[in-house]
Amino acid sequence: MRENQIIKLLRYVLVLGFLFILILPGYVYFQHRGWFSFLAGADFKTAARLLFPLFGLYAFTLLWSQLILGPNAILFRKVQPKITIFHHRQGIFIFLLAVFHPTLILIAFGFSQYLGYKFLPQPLALYAFLGTLALGLLTLTVITAILSRLSFLSYKWRIFHFLNYVVFALAWIHSWNLGSDIKSTNLKYLWIFFGGTALISAFLRFRRTGIKIVFSSLRGQK
Repeated sequence: MRENQIIKLLRYVLVLGFLFILILPGYVYFQHRGWFSFLAGADFKTAARLLFPLFGLYAFTLLWSQLILGPNAILFRKVQPKITIFHHRQGIFIFLLAVFHPTLILIAFGFSQYLGYKFLPQPLALYAFLGTLALGLLTLTVITAILSRLSFLSYKWRIFHFLNYVVFALAWIHSWNLGSDIKSTNLKYLWIFFGGTALISAFLRFRRTGIKIVFSSLRGQK
C-alpha cells in the first residue's frame, strides 16, 4: 500500500514538474512582449514574424523532454506505465512544431530573404544553417521511426534514433545564438538547465548500454 502511495506521489510530481517547465517558455515569451497586445492589428505576415520564436521555444522544450523520457523510459514506466505511448505521440507533435518554426519565417520574410538566411546579419547565418540541419536530421529520425515496422528498418531505425542527440545539440546552439528571448530574459537559465540535464541523461544512457545497442541493431538483434 505504501509503495503505491509513493508511486502515485511521484506521478503527481512528474506531471506537475513537466507542466511547470512547459508553461515557462510561453509565460516568459508573452510577458516579455506585454502579453497579447503586441499582436493587436497584426496582419498575417506580421503575426508570422512575431510568433515564429514561440514555435521554436516549444519545439526545443519538448525535444528536451524527449531526451529525458526516452533514454530513461524504464525508470519512468514504473511511475507512469503509459509513458512510452506519450513519448511516441509527443515526437510527432515536436516535429510539427519544428516544421512550423521555419515555415512562419518563410511566410514573414519571403522566399528571397529566407534563401541564404538574408533576413539575418551574415555572421549569424551559420546558426540558422545549424537549425536547418537539425530539422533535416529530425525529419530523418521521425520517418525511420514511423517506418520502423518495415522489415529492413525493424532494428536499424534505432541507429537513426540516436541522431536525436545530434539534433538536440544543433538546436541548442541554434537557439542559444539566435533566440532573442533566450538572450534577453531568464530563459537562458532554463536553456542551461536543458543542456546540462540532457548531457547527464545521455551520459547515463551510454554508461548503461554503451554502443552495444547500435551493433545489435546492425546485426538485427534486439
